[in-house]
Amino acid sequence: RWMRGHFTNTFRYFVPLVRRGIAERDVRLLDCALYLLYPLAVLSIGMQGILWLLSATVVPNLLVVRPALPILVLILAIMTYYPILGIYLETRSVKELVYLPALLAFNWIWVLACFSAIVTFRDRRWYHTPHSATLDREIQL
Repeated sequence: RWMRGHFTNTFRYFVPLVRRGIAERDVRLLDCALYLLYPLAVLSIGMQGILWLLSATVVPNLLVVRPALPILVLILAIMTYYPILGIYLETRSVKELVYLPALLAFNWIWVLACFSAIVTFRDRRWYHTPHSATLDREIQL
């Protein structure tokens, strides 16, 4: 549901944000437009990764765009460098990098969420998510 809403905003506001960002020379609007494209990038990289894997194993004759080795290395470096940098910047601890394999595996859930959102994009049913958790009385906001 959340990702469908993100795609709705992408399709509705991306072009106006880019136009206005260029016209007003406001990089904040352009940054917002690029943020809206992120799930599409996740989906395309994930689907391409699945196709590469299939073409290398199960379906060897599958016609897939195969990037040059330097591009493939760059993509893999970015997919691991950013999580490593994020973990370090958030925790300031190298010990937390032990969770990196779990994070990289978890990232595939985003590919599935993006795929599901694109496939069910026209579904406008809304489901209320019950929130039953309460804050601890000792926590002051």
